[in-house]
Amino acid sequence: MECDSVHSMIERACRNIDVFTPLEYYTIVRTARRSQPYAVKVMTVCDFKNMKALVSTYVKNRSKFIDGSAVNWMKTEVLSYKKDASGVIEMSYDYDGPVNELLVTKAQGRSE
Repeated sequence: MECDSVHSMIERACRNIDVFTPLEYYTIVRTARRSQPYAVKVMTVCDFKNMKALVSTYVKNRSKFIDGSAVNWMKTEVLSYKKDASGVIEMSYDYDGPVNELLVTKAQGRSE
């Protein structure tokens, strides 16, 4: 995967360098690849969002598929989110296996 090669290049660049402050990592990452330097976006606390309240409000079901069978998250290999099927996650335990649907939002018009 592309991200694995990026991480490998950065780790290789850090190998023989003493780092004394976190700010030095920006320079190391930028210069890890000489021909096409990586673009580094410096992030602040404001760039990170706490989604806990959002998830607790909208995500209601994480344990049962629509057909009633139990979800095994540790075996999941494929997740599919479709724009036209809001609130439904398609999951599969194998790339060629059957696809199960997980309804994660509370149905509108129903009260729980």
